[in-house]
Order: sequence, then C-alpha cells, then structure tokens
Amino acid sequence: YRLLDGWSRDKKRGSHRYERIPTDLFRIEEFSADADYIRCIPENCEDTFTLAEFAKEARISGRAANGVVKVLMERGLLERVGKRGRAYLYTRTY
Repeated sequence: YRLLDGWSRDKKRGSHRYERIPTDLFRIEEFSADADYIRCIPENCEDTFTLAEFAKEARISGRAANGVVKVLMERGLLERVGKRGRAYLYTRTY
C-alpha cells in the first residue's frame, strides 16, 4: 500500500509505502508426519499432473501451488517425471 503523502499534484511522487499487518490468524496447522503432508494433495489429481492442474484442483494460486509442490518434493512425496510441453509433470511416490 502507498500513502498519498507525496509532493506532486496527485500526491504519488515521494509518497511512502507501508505493509499490512495481520491482526488475526485463521488457524495453525502442524505437519509432523508424511500423512499430514499427503492431505495437501487433492484426491482429484491424476497419476501424473502439471503444476497448473495441481493448483486448479487444490483451488489455490499458481504461486502457492509452486511452494506446496516444492515442499512435497523435498519430503519425497512427489517426483518430477517429465515434461508436457513447457510444463513439468509430477507423480506421487507414496
């Protein structure tokens, strides 16, 4: 967000930025075992899927899906198996 406290006619030049600070948390989830991480993978995903398909099935943004897939790959629950066009293909390893 930008404060309109600048020196130009529209107050944007020289204005200051500020961050939004969360005031409440929705919920806190702890992940300790592989079963907890497996719950993040949508059941509707096929055997092999792309990041875009994962994001669509999980109903999250592509950027959030990228983070989830990276964590699942680090845990050894997903594996990159090839490419479909320019997109990587992933498969479950459990």
